[in-house]
This record gives sequence, structure tokens and C-alpha cells, in this order.
Amino acid sequence: MYEHLERYISLVSSVTGADVPLRFTQFATLFVGSLMRNQLLSTQHSFDPTVPRSIPDSHPQKQAVQSLLSLSSAVSTARVVYRFAGIPETIAWLRSVETMRAHTAHQRMSKLLLRLQCFTMLIYYPTEHVWFLGSLGLLPSGVDYDLFSRISCMAWAAYLLLDLWTLYRSRRHQISLYRAKLKKDGESQSERQPEAESTSIDPLPEYLAQQVRNVCDLILASHWSLVTGPLTDTTVGALGLCASLVTLYFKWKSTAV
Repeated sequence: MYEHLERYISLVSSVTGADVPLRFTQFATLFVGSLMRNQLLSTQHSFDPTVPRSIPDSHPQKQAVQSLLSLSSAVSTARVVYRFAGIPETIAWLRSVETMRAHTAHQRMSKLLLRLQCFTMLIYYPTEHVWFLGSLGLLPSGVDYDLFSRISCMAWAAYLLLDLWTLYRSRRHQISLYRAKLKKDGESQSERQPEAESTSIDPLPEYLAQQVRNVCDLILASHWSLVTGPLTDTTVGALGLCASLVTLYFKWKSTAV
């Protein structure tokens, strides 16, 4: 019990870590709430197709739907507020990247990709802050603050594209090193031991899960980068929930002693 509590405290001790359970809650409630709303709306019939369908106030599940969607919106706002601490954390991340030693071409490219990811986050956070403050009327009027939101999502999309490439390069490099080791040891690939492979190459399911998470998030980032995105709330909730579960798994795994 105490071990799990310590792991949870370790998980939420950073901005990105604390965002994980909040993100899961946001998209889980959005997915379930929008799914229930769609199901209830499908049972409502209107003789006039121009009149939008709505859930009657007397329906027993209307309050549950509204509560779930309201909770999702409130958690989304809480996540934005909490991310105001993201800039200092990103600067600290960038400083740690700059101290990394890069002796080989692979290491230098990896360092460059990490540096670029830091720069995308240094665009992402400020533009999101400007959008949020502007949407609350705390900044001068007459400015299209939704544009800052779209720029923020574009920066996030750039981060995800870099992460997709970084993960692919990392796995390809692991496989290359492993094959070189087999060749050096005089072993053929058909005679390799599964135990040796698992210690030098990340498990394929975990690699695929991380890439699926990035693809889900990339679809969401692209959707929010448009003035009018094509995705429905249910689709957004499903993609966000899928990515959240993968992130939660890896973040929780990283807290293991």
C-alpha cells in the first residue's frame, strides 16, 4: 500500500507526471459522456430535420451526461492552469540535454532531436498561456486568441513528429548494435538467444504502444490546429483515452524502484 502511494507521489511530482491522471480523467469522462449523449440523441425523433435534436429535461440520464461533460471541461481547464509551470520544467530539461555527451553521429543526432523537442515545448507553453488568458478576457481585446491555441497545437504536433522519429531511430540503433554484437561473438542470427535480445532491444509491444500513443496524439494535435476540426467529441475522447492509458502505463512503470 505504502509502496504504491510512494510511486503515485513520484508520478505527480512533475508537471508532465501530474498531467497523466488528469488527462486520463478528462478524456475518459469526455468519451463516456459523449457516447451516452449520442445514444440518447439517437432515440429522439424530430419531424423537422432543421431542428436539432436535444435530450428532454425529464430524461433520467440527462443530468449524468451533463455532469460527465462538465467534469471533462473542468479537468481540461485545470490541466491548462497546471501547465503554467511547464516552461521552467522545459528549461531544466533543455539544460540537461545540453550537458549530454555526444561522441558518435547517432548521439549527436539524438541530442539535436531532443533539443528540437525542447524548443517546440518552449513554443507550446507560452502560446497556450496567451490563448488561455485571452479567452478569459485578461488580455487586450481585438486579438484572435484562438490563433495562439492553434499555434500551440502545431508546436505539439511538431514535438510528436520528432518523438515518432526519435523512437524509430532508437529502436533501429538498438537492433543494429545487437546484430553487431552477434557478429562479433560469432553467432548467427538464427542461433541468437531470446534472453540476450530482450536485454538489448526494447520489447516490440512497448515500442508499438508508444508509437500508437504518438499517432493518437498527433491526430488530436492536427484536429485542434484547424479552425474547425473534423473529429467528433466521441472520437476525440477515444483517441485521448487510448493515448492516456499508454502514457499512464509507461509513467507508472518508470516509478518502479
